[in-house]
Amino acid sequence: MRTDRGFTLLEIVVVLTLLGVMGTLAAPSLRGMTDASMTRSVLNRLVADIHHTRMTAVRTGQRHQLRYEHEEIGGNSCIRSYQIRAQNDPQAPVRTVTIPEADRGFCLSTSGNQLTFDSRGLATMGRTFTAARGRAERRVVMSRLGRIRWE
Repeated sequence: MRTDRGFTLLEIVVVLTLLGVMGTLAAPSLRGMTDASMTRSVLNRLVADIHHTRMTAVRTGQRHQLRYEHEEIGGNSCIRSYQIRAQNDPQAPVRTVTIPEADRGFCLSTSGNQLTFDSRGLATMGRTFTAARGRAERRVVMSRLGRIRWE
């Protein structure tokens, strides 16, 4: 009596084919989830830096600004990096943040090239920041009072 234990070539081919089909069906969904996760992640970091800039301005009693460096990516003007610094000492940034996701098709955009807070924590003007990658797009709206709303 022969007791071969194992799989036939046909069984292995069928299983691999089914795994390939399931992977092909799941790939677009996973791509959308990673794009949405990336946009949320970058905006969370930006919101934290906006709060930091505002609180630093209040704590020191000096105007502080978040200054952006724009770059043309795919026909869009995207923020590549930004610096947090005191307005009266532009040569000494408190913090510089680079957005490495810009190399992977990600775009963070807004109007203007800076966001300034006075010693009371009020912004010179409100801003809308848009983060996009693929079909995933999120917005953060900051009022002149420094309040932030997600859209």
